[in-house]
Amino acid sequence: MQNVHAEAGAKHPGKNGYRREKGKVEWIEQSAADEFIAKHGAEHPSNYKEQYGQDWEDDFFQPSGTPRIPARNTDISRNTETVKRRSKEACSDTAEEAGDFLASAHETIQRNPIPSVAGAFALGLAIGCLMISGRSQYTMKDRYIHAPLDHATDVITSTLNRLCGNFKFW
Repeated sequence: MQNVHAEAGAKHPGKNGYRREKGKVEWIEQSAADEFIAKHGAEHPSNYKEQYGQDWEDDFFQPSGTPRIPARNTDISRNTETVKRRSKEACSDTAEEAGDFLASAHETIQRNPIPSVAGAFALGLAIGCLMISGRSQYTMKDRYIHAPLDHATDVITSTLNRLCGNFKFW
């Protein structure tokens, strides 16, 4: 992109002339051109079309004389494909690592069966102890004396409340 300031003259106040790659001069508002160039650089990258889905000239040389500054990654389908590709790669990497881990664990168990079984038993015992310690402990007295008495008290109280509600004393 070439700035041809000398051609501006009085015909195009506040605008700068820029020559398209095909040679035609276009007049662009100076502030808008400066903003576009500041955002994308004076030399436009060769991947501009890949990023925005069109040639840089289509954004820079607008009929209004104000360059359109596109938002990055506006092509949703391209973004979706990128996400799909990266997700597929991550899943395959994870599956490969899991397969390697399982193969390694299988080899280790075959080479050292007794320590492997002892380790699995210890791990199961530790998990079981942690699960049991998290529960509240009921004693025989709580289970067979206090709980039934509390239930009976609740039943008697609710029955008496219903009966007393039917009587009117005044």
